[in-house]
Amino acid sequence: MAKKLNEILNLSVENNKVKVKFNKVNSDGCDPLEDYLDNTNNAYWDWLTWRGKRNNLNVGQIVIGMTMLPSRLYLLTGIGKVTGNSHIEHTHAYQIEPLKEYDNLIGKIIVKTPTIGRMYFRRFEAIAEKLVIHEILDKPYSRTTVEKPIS
Repeated sequence: MAKKLNEILNLSVENNKVKVKFNKVNSDGCDPLEDYLDNTNNAYWDWLTWRGKRNNLNVGQIVIGMTMLPSRLYLLTGIGKVTGNSHIEHTHAYQIEPLKEYDNLIGKIIVKTPTIGRMYFRRFEAIAEKLVIHEILDKPYSRTTVEKPIS
């Protein structure tokens, strides 16, 4: 039986305390995977802290950052706790503190996800059972990583 992401993360799936943000190329053509791989000025975290028109995160919640790979699978690229929210639309409104206890997993877990569609944020409790580990890498994903074929 396939292992679920939460079997490794052990996060509470109750009370809407955890959200998943699925980062993919935006309408400007910016690619979060490139920002993650380049890691210039923590550019990847800009994807997690950005607030559009909707307020998707609240102080105290945990956010899991997943970034789309060329294979259309997702890479675990960040886990943090929301510590602030300016509530200003179209800015980096969220302050997120990375959860260091997950540092050894970041960039190493490739996940099969349910169909995401246009929704970038999903409640973890609604999809936790559908986030199936495809592969656990020995070292963080890089431009030279060869993914295991999708079965």
